[in-house]
Amino acid sequence: MSETLKNSLSDQKLAVDKCRESCGGPQKCRTGGLVEYMENGITSRVFCPVMEKYLRQIKIQQKIMNALPKNFWDRSFENFISRTPDLKAAITTARKFSEKKAWKIGANLVFLGGYGTGKTHLAAAIVSDAISRGSTAAFVTSTSLTGSIQEISARFEDLKTIELVAIDDVAVEQENKIVMQKMFELINYRYEAELGTVMTSNLNPKEFKDLMGERIWDRLAERVFIVYIQDAESFRKQKRDEYVDWLREE
Repeated sequence: MSETLKNSLSDQKLAVDKCRESCGGPQKCRTGGLVEYMENGITSRVFCPVMEKYLRQIKIQQKIMNALPKNFWDRSFENFISRTPDLKAAITTARKFSEKKAWKIGANLVFLGGYGTGKTHLAAAIVSDAISRGSTAAFVTSTSLTGSIQEISARFEDLKTIELVAIDDVAVEQENKIVMQKMFELINYRYEAELGTVMTSNLNPKEFKDLMGERIWDRLAERVFIVYIQDAESFRKQKRDEYVDWLREE
């Protein structure tokens, strides 16, 4: 490295360090993140690394907000309550799936269990984490994959090339020939492209396999890991019990 470049980098660092001493935070920055310093008698500017990190985080957060319904923006691994052995195993699996970016090799993950047991929370947390790790991800509810043939086709087409897709709450009552055909096309495309999918359902493993049908299951089964949550009472019911506990007080 030349002496001139060394001096320039040193001047930049001094200017940034000095700016940090009086920094009120990126949101209060009056220069938009530009830090001025003198270089060979000429005023030069460097972009503040603190502001750069802040803007990068804002961009990630915006992507998460675009990918998830508003109710799920705050779902993360950190605020998941693993109150039973099955839930502890579920979050361990979810974290490993994210840490390894298993969707990039076409691995699929399915969470099964009753309503209110945390399946949606984990799927949303995986999507958020994937986006934070630089992947493209989308979260959809199975009820949104309905409408006219054109609407259903367009919705599934949008999901094809996204690196990670999470489909929430797949249920028997939503079975539909058109939807299931498009589901097969989506999973088949993602199977061949080696792109992973996360799914949740209140069905048990046999019911879920039957709903998927042989064609879809054949594609899923080769690369799927199923997490079946059986020992967790509905968290919604538990919360409701807490809210009406006053009735039992003497």
